[in-house]
Amino acid sequence: VQLLGESSTTIAVGETFQASLLPMLPPGYVPPVDWVSSNPVIASVASTGALTAEVTGLQPGEAVIRVSGKGARDSLHVTVTTSQP
Repeated sequence: VQLLGESSTTIAVGETFQASLLPMLPPGYVPPVDWVSSNPVIASVASTGALTAEVTGLQPGEAVIRVSGKGARDSLHVTVTTSQP
């Protein structure tokens, strides 16, 4: 599995970010994947589909969102900042 886009992102407390996986071969093949946050009090992650997950900023800090499946893995570094008034 491989994440689509940048290897890091910044979001504010209360904001969400849609993480997406690159499609795999053969076309239409979607292996089961697991999404995990290294610091779930900072950023949570929840699967929203076969190739997507929603990352939510919970409090300021840093977390690594990891996705793994079919012997492959990738990660996304997330920085959560204070929300803007």
